[in-house]
Amino acid sequence: MAETNEKKKQKPTTVFRNTAWLFSVAWKIAPRFIVTYFICALLNAVWGVLEAWYIKEIFNRLDSGAPLAEILRLILAVALLTILLIAATRTFWDVGYERQQLMLRCGVHLKLFDHAISLDLGKYEIPEFYNDFIWAMNNADRTVCSVLDTLWRVIMRLTGGTAVFVILLDLDLLVAAVVLVSAGIGIVCLAYVKKQNYEYDMACRRARRVSDYVCRVHDMPDYAKELRISEASTVLDKLYEESLGERRSVIGKYKRRAALCGMIWNTTGAIKDNGLLLLLLYQLLITKTLPLGGFALAVTASWRVSSALKTLFNAFTDLSKQSLYIDKLRVFLDTETAVPSGVVQPGDFESIEFCHVGFAYADGTPVLHDVSFRIDKGRKIALVGYNGAGKTTLIKLLMRFYDVTDGKILYNGADIRDYDLAAYRAKIAAVFQDYKIFAATVAENVAGGVCAKEDRPRVTAALNEATFGDRLAKLDDGIDTPLTREFDERGVNLSGGEAQKIAIARAFFRRAAVTVMDEPSAALDPVAEYELNAHIREALEEDTVIFISHRLSTTRDADEIFVLDGGSVAEHGSHDALMRRGGIYASLFNLQAEKYRT
Repeated sequence: MAETNEKKKQKPTTVFRNTAWLFSVAWKIAPRFIVTYFICALLNAVWGVLEAWYIKEIFNRLDSGAPLAEILRLILAVALLTILLIAATRTFWDVGYERQQLMLRCGVHLKLFDHAISLDLGKYEIPEFYNDFIWAMNNADRTVCSVLDTLWRVIMRLTGGTAVFVILLDLDLLVAAVVLVSAGIGIVCLAYVKKQNYEYDMACRRARRVSDYVCRVHDMPDYAKELRISEASTVLDKLYEESLGERRSVIGKYKRRAALCGMIWNTTGAIKDNGLLLLLLYQLLITKTLPLGGFALAVTASWRVSSALKTLFNAFTDLSKQSLYIDKLRVFLDTETAVPSGVVQPGDFESIEFCHVGFAYADGTPVLHDVSFRIDKGRKIALVGYNGAGKTTLIKLLMRFYDVTDGKILYNGADIRDYDLAAYRAKIAAVFQDYKIFAATVAENVAGGVCAKEDRPRVTAALNEATFGDRLAKLDDGIDTPLTREFDERGVNLSGGEAQKIAIARAFFRRAAVTVMDEPSAALDPVAEYELNAHIREALEEDTVIFISHRLSTTRDADEIFVLDGGSVAEHGSHDALMRRGGIYASLFNLQAEKYRT
């Protein structure tokens, strides 16, 4: 909470800088939208001034007995001008606004997506950063549009309100003073209300994340089966109720104060409006110092000026609140990855070497220590060991999702941190244990993006190599079949084994210098596993392959097997050598073999 208290006390210069920064972001994405947006604000301001002047002129002409033709000409001129203003603004609001705003929102999200992908995975393990990351993804586009809306109100009210106030000041100094004092009281109350609402939002941030998580779990097909065969829903229900209870507990603290201040604000406004009306009636009927047109102008102008001042200060308060959120957005976009890219372009693969590698997560939890081994071109390497031994972490370090905390990893004898990150990762094709299937076509899932016409034969070949050919033949649209039914009722939901073959086909499609297979057959039955392993050996016969698997039948044909235990290499050698040694590997292999015998 200390951070919240510090951030909410922003100086006007900070608010201005943040608003200008966000405006520049929006301008780069959709300049035409912004120009049109603010032209409409000026046109609305012009209409407000014109309306106040028009009412005064009509009443003065009626009071002075002007000819009807003169009054009708004035009405006609103003009507024509009004039609033009309405036509110009409605064309924008009804035709272009929604479309152009969608372009702006899309541009903001694409900027966020690109930045999110550039960050290292360690950022996801920092709760404070992850909170702001989720907020940015869910709210950044709305914040940009809200700031533009606020600036629109500022321009419209500042321009129109100033013009009308000058007219009111010239008409009656006392009336102008009453309007200003009343607005000042309203400003103080409004600022306090906004402050309380922001503190309430921040106090509820964690509770909202919890409730959103519970809703998301119930929405996602991935959790549907588990929810139906377990009592997990009772735990989730309790979490949901606790999150709502947490929000209820802070409502009284913040909302009650805001309600009291709002009541003072409304009461002051009511006293001002009625008192001002009595004053104007006194000048019109008793002292005769105010003509009928002046009375009409004063009433209209006082309401308009008061409304403009409240809207202006409301807008400035909104900008202050929005600036707090802009801070979060700037922090997210200014956050640099802990895995910066080098500049050297990697050459053709010859070797990878782990040199006394150690790694610990951000919270200090050690995972690996003093891991050393070498992989030469064309070799088949297997990493085996108990759960939590560090096998998958080694691959994450190799892919530079994280950087080592001790030692170094060499590619062709040079530190992998020296290489251009995108070019280096392009040298490695990986099938992760926790692979994901996207709501896209088969071809797009295999190609890892838009599948060009010339790549379609390669997609089909990769699927056949991954033993998905028989299933592919049964798909009505072939490689153009949508996967999942997230957006298309014609979509196909694959079994776990079929989905794993799609993930493996991605690696075959890429044909990188090094292929990593992390539990490539975990979702397959023994027959399908045997068939797939045969295809992998045949397809990648000349390539460098790193296998990670708990099923040692997958790894027994490797040129060299590294057994990890407790975060370090405990044994290494061929299958036969490790079996003769009678250590961890032999124990694991015999245990699995015994299960098959029984």
